[in-house]
Amino acid sequence: INNLGYCYLRVGDPARARPLLIKASDLLPTSSLVFHNLALTELQQALNGPARRPILLDPIRRAMILDPTSAETCFTAALTFAAASNQESPPPESDSKALALQAKKCAQDAIDRGLSPSRLLVLAAMMANSDDAAAIRRLALSQRTAGEAVAIEDHLIPPLLPRGRASRM
Repeated sequence: INNLGYCYLRVGDPARARPLLIKASDLLPTSSLVFHNLALTELQQALNGPARRPILLDPIRRAMILDPTSAETCFTAALTFAAASNQESPPPESDSKALALQAKKCAQDAIDRGLSPSRLLVLAAMMANSDDAAAIRRLALSQRTAGEAVAIEDHLIPPLLPRGRASRM
């Protein structure tokens, strides 16, 4: 069920992915990957859906509790918190500044866990506050290795959804 939901998510159909991933989360309540995929679905629906609704933060928080060592989960958390901080009405349990701080902390955690620094440029592009965006860009550029090409142009920035995150059940 998780894999099918993830496939729907990857082809851009989060409305079909969400119920499958909710069912998968009921069946596998300790799977960080299921909650990570559900968080990606929430993020995609909130950003691209017809009715811009507040981003639900519970799935990404659950994924981080279940697997705090995953660079991809930290990166998705950073994207989710950044997107939530930019919304006109952020989730009721958090304010915009606190969410932006969480996004920056998760970005640093993702780097510490091995995320490619160039991927942080996606996050920098999402930050509404120019100081926050500049801090994320500086972090990305300061962490780059000599052999790594950092994507500066928008058309070179990696896609929002990481590839290869589906798991076998």
